[in-house]
Amino acid sequence: MLALATLQQAGLTSIRFGLPILAPFWRDALHLSLAQVGVLLGAFDLGAMLLFIPLGVVADRWGEPAVLAGGAVFTAAVAALAVLAHGFWPLALLLAAAGLGYGSGQTAGNQVVSEVFTAAGRGIAMGIRQAGLPIGGMFAATIVPPVATLFGWPAAVGSIAVACAVPGLLCWWGCATLRRGEGRSRSLGPSPGGCGGSCTRRESGAPHGSRCCS
Repeated sequence: MLALATLQQAGLTSIRFGLPILAPFWRDALHLSLAQVGVLLGAFDLGAMLLFIPLGVVADRWGEPAVLAGGAVFTAAVAALAVLAHGFWPLALLLAAAGLGYGSGQTAGNQVVSEVFTAAGRGIAMGIRQAGLPIGGMFAATIVPPVATLFGWPAAVGSIAVACAVPGLLCWWGCATLRRGEGRSRSLGPSPGGCGGSCTRRESGAPHGSRCCS
């Protein structure tokens, strides 16, 4: 789950860092001013800011896998819809909506690390997960310019949308696999204080049933 959470963060960040690369392409294709391009780039961050705290609440209530998968798939789907926008305002609104799922990586991803790893290894694990940020930026810098140049900016958005959605789906699959494993072993974490103990406590006391946090 640490690897999947890191990839999920990288996928989200490939969209976040890929958008500024598309600025000159948007300006030429949509005949935008520099001020309008600046608004487009800020729209995604505005959407992200609005849901950071609510996504944390959802992760606490319904579990990290739902937030990791849902946030990545939602961001990817709405970003992909942005290729249909043919004007400034439609594109700005779609980018703001896409940003709503961006906080899923930080909120649920951090919670996965804090629950699965003990204090002895939590700092290293958190550092690995945070590496998803530069990984996503590096991927965007490598893929977006040539794809946008050769096939247009919609194709570039589609490529990073796929890179965002796939890790989210893998997070959901990974949790389902570990749930099946938990039927054979009650401990999924490295210690009773890890994820296995946490899930066992929720099974017996939480009103919403069991939740696999890793």
